[in-house]
Amino acid sequence: MISDENKTREQLIRELAVLRQRIAELTDRCQQAEDALLKYERRQRLLFKTIPVACFFFDLEGNLVGANRMATRMTGYERDELTGKHFSELRLFPAEELPKVASAMDKSAQRQSVGPVELTIAKKDGEQIAAEIRIFPI
Repeated sequence: MISDENKTREQLIRELAVLRQRIAELTDRCQQAEDALLKYERRQRLLFKTIPVACFFFDLEGNLVGANRMATRMTGYERDELTGKHFSELRLFPAEELPKVASAMDKSAQRQSVGPVELTIAKKDGEQIAAEIRIFPI
């Protein structure tokens, strides 16, 4: 390989043109990957919103970070009444269910899948309903 100091001006210009072409190709591939990712995210968001199953998303500390439309319909709570709260602060789980939920959350924090676990969920109006939960760490 010839060092840059020993190359002719024409050689350097050709190399620069090749590098510019490669940068353009990589930029195009990055844009395609970004577009594909955005399309995938839109599909996942739509699935999350419309799936006919209640879905709650908790972070590894046990804070609720998301709930789909079916979850709000099932419980009677609005999304903003749930989001950002620790599972122990939510009125979703009666006191007698908290140890089960805490155990499931601990396993999830250790990156373990949990479930199915049968428990009772308290709706906003006070009605209690039977539920089956599954937790998958993401």
